[in-house]
Amino acid sequence: MAETERQVGRYRIVREIGRGGMAAVYLARQIDLDRDVALKELSSFHAADPAFAERFVRESRVAGSMSHPNIVTVYEYLNQSGTPYIAMEYVERGSLRPFVGRTTLAQTIGVLEGALAGLAQAERREIVHRDIKPENLMVTADGEVKIADFGIAKALTDAGGPNLTMTGTTVGTPAYMAPEQATAGEVGPWTDLYSLGITAYEMTVSRVPFHDSTTPVAVLMRQVSEEIPSAATVDPRVDRRFSDWIDRLLVKDAEQRTRTARDAWYELEEIAVAMLGPLWRREARLLVSGTDRAAGPLTPAPFERQTPPPEGPGGGYETYLGESPGAAPPPPPPPQQQPAGPAATIPGQPIPPAPAPVAADPARTVAPASAPPAPGAPAAPPADAANETFAWPSQGGGGRNRLLLIAAIVVILAIAVGAFLFARSGGGSKKNSSPPASTTKKGTTPPAALPTIEADASRFQAGPLQSVAPLGRQAWALDHKKPRTLVQLAAGLNGAPIQAGKGAVNLAGGDNALWVSAKLPNGGGEVRKFVPGSSAAAAPPIPYPGSPVAPRVVVANGTIWQPTEKGVVKLPEAGGTPVQVKGLAFAPDSIELEAGFVWATDGKGKLARIDTTTPDPTATVVPLPGAAWITGDAKSVYVIGASGVVKVDPKNPQTQTPVAGISAPPVRIGLVGDILWTISYGAPAGGAREATLTGYDVDHPGRATTPFTFKAPATGGYITKLVDIDNTFWLTTLGGSDGKTTGLEPYVIKG
Repeated sequence: MAETERQVGRYRIVREIGRGGMAAVYLARQIDLDRDVALKELSSFHAADPAFAERFVRESRVAGSMSHPNIVTVYEYLNQSGTPYIAMEYVERGSLRPFVGRTTLAQTIGVLEGALAGLAQAERREIVHRDIKPENLMVTADGEVKIADFGIAKALTDAGGPNLTMTGTTVGTPAYMAPEQATAGEVGPWTDLYSLGITAYEMTVSRVPFHDSTTPVAVLMRQVSEEIPSAATVDPRVDRRFSDWIDRLLVKDAEQRTRTARDAWYELEEIAVAMLGPLWRREARLLVSGTDRAAGPLTPAPFERQTPPPEGPGGGYETYLGESPGAAPPPPPPPQQQPAGPAATIPGQPIPPAPAPVAADPARTVAPASAPPAPGAPAAPPADAANETFAWPSQGGGGRNRLLLIAAIVVILAIAVGAFLFARSGGGSKKNSSPPASTTKKGTTPPAALPTIEADASRFQAGPLQSVAPLGRQAWALDHKKPRTLVQLAAGLNGAPIQAGKGAVNLAGGDNALWVSAKLPNGGGEVRKFVPGSSAAAAPPIPYPGSPVAPRVVVANGTIWQPTEKGVVKLPEAGGTPVQVKGLAFAPDSIELEAGFVWATDGKGKLARIDTTTPDPTATVVPLPGAAWITGDAKSVYVIGASGVVKVDPKNPQTQTPVAGISAPPVRIGLVGDILWTISYGAPAGGAREATLTGYDVDHPGRATTPFTFKAPATGGYITKLVDIDNTFWLTTLGGSDGKTTGLEPYVIKG
């Protein structure tokens, strides 16, 4: 009988889609329900071993006990002619591996949300996956992710059953393995979070931390003994807030690591909104082509209970080994001319297509089906041993050589752990000023090293450039030479400028576009929308009553908040009737969207909070002496006051707390992560002003960076808004070959 006609129970096998050392995976058709499934078959060699067969059964039970949109569904276990099978959901677009290093930030966060939701469900079932990696995160047709392969999971159920793995055995994939897993220690939900942290790290900087190690043992040793550099250190373009979140998943000490998937997501969700805005899910699906965008925004992953927790007493973990992954569907079709590096996307443009699949699956947990290669396709390179799923000791064979190998691995790991702990304790020196690890209060995190500022004079841009604004990771500015144009700073002014139109006053970024406020000859104003690189027709200008003032327009969630000499006007981005905000009768000195509200100050003593959720908004105005510039994030608001900077409670604006260490009001402020940056200007002298940039740790009062000084023009538009674009401030300075030319220079936040 041909393989395409082979039938197992009610499943008709169509073709083989993956094969590994222990199992083969087939695409099969379930006849009675007329649907495709992935059918996993234990090889005949291992099927004859009762222990392997039992593990196969346990895999089906563990995975089948969880019902969740972000976990691959197991339909049933069956046995035909002595060969065990597992029928499971067929995820046709394959694993996450081909997408790694090529996703946008929104897509990366979308992947992490789905994975965390699935892990939260596993936590409720008291199951630890122990092999989270891109090969075990499957991509659905709708661009979402599901966790696959619970073949080496550890479950706090069936406590009375046989122990299927010897005590002290290390299993998993070395490149993604937590320290406690590498040393056969106690594992828990935090172990999977470490592996997911490695996955997030790899998606962000395009490599795993110990990519330069070539053997599994070397990787295991470094996982235990070597700190992982922050993603923002490896790639300065990575947002510090996101990098810090990854760092919290990669803490070596499991007690100090983020403990639950739910906690990890709650932290990441706030960061996502702060970095990308509340509509970030619109760009978060893993899509192959622009036509897939009809699927709409990524559906929020469910973190509520999906299946009940396990019943009965838990007497200890059981471990069983299986094949990885549970199903290995073919990867997405290769697009045309996919760039080699991470996609540098322009927000508002179509999501780049998924990359071509890698030549060989680095995990090697299920080998690709033996299909004929495409004409001219290169030969598959050997897989990286550090990314292969291992069980230490190996299950097969035995003898003196294997025992010696096991003993050598144990000794090497023990030495590595001892050296690491010795170094952490100060190497035995009595000069160690830090308390021993055992006395550190659980759940507390020591202050991170303060960042520094580094000027990049090589990217200095001369000219009357103002109103620096972000568009994703790009920096744009308004060139005030007539006719006024929008220029991308990274293009060195050699890129094609965009005509801003007559009367352009300032520039802002928001909702994946650039926005120009313009003053019209009739005394009114209008907002103009620009989407660089878009082939779509330009949107018509949006008029409003009154003239624009110096502060820039705020755009978010399809709504424009335009400051005028009479207050603030609310404008629908799609067009419609302007609405004047009630209760606000002053020309704003600063206006920002922070902590879910629009905030405005009068530059003298009034702070206004505007509810953005009502169709007819009214401002709540409270006194704040000297109220000037505003900054903040998803949960905090900071305002320059008469005596320095105050932190304002978003829920009760009358609750105002001075920021420690700032005794005089700066000119501008900007919050980047947990560092509040301030900039002040000295009196003019010799045709220049000395500008001072200082950062204050808002989580640890009294800590501040070393002040960084530079020369700014003595006159003209020397004051610069602190806009964080890819961990960089573009500030007006005197630069160029003579050091006297006015322009913008990037000041990069390091560390």
